[in-house]
Amino acid sequence: TVPRETGEELARAFFHACRTGDASALTGLLSDGATLHSDGGGKVYNALNVIRGADKVVRLFLGLSRKRGETMEYLRFTMIDGLPGFPDNLRRGRDGRLWMGLISARSPVLDALAPFPTLRRLIQPLPEALRPKDVPYGHVVALDVDGRVVASLQDPSGAYPKTTGALETADRLWVTSLSADRLGWLPAP
Repeated sequence: TVPRETGEELARAFFHACRTGDASALTGLLSDGATLHSDGGGKVYNALNVIRGADKVVRLFLGLSRKRGETMEYLRFTMIDGLPGFPDNLRRGRDGRLWMGLISARSPVLDALAPFPTLRRLIQPLPEALRPKDVPYGHVVALDVDGRVVASLQDPSGAYPKTTGALETADRLWVTSLSADRLGWLPAP
């Protein structure tokens, strides 16, 4: 983890290099083993495969810069760290909140492997029976613009597990799941 100021400085430099198409600046900001995972949530275009290697990540962002550079806008840096699970899908809610699903609780095994990304990458393609088990748990959180958790809705029973996100309307909070056979909802918080 880097200090907030350093993280913001790096994010701004990365964004500026993307917007201006500065290949050398982008390359200098990434380690050789950089990996990009993208998820458009079915709403926007995204890279379908994991992109591995700084040269390939730079090539992608330079292509985006050529197509969209002038329309890119840096909005705000927000660091969200220490969440109790693995985040999935951010969606703007009412009053500026951002709703996010936590698809599963953190895994002590995967947390211990954090300093070893190559080992973590080797675990992903293993058959499900050999991967660290996740505990069925439903969890969505709302964040303010500074990344502070302002609402945390949990289902420790696991009746509605692997929550991927939430959509807030005037009267309901619709909750999506990777594995549930139905769409969940709660009265609006």
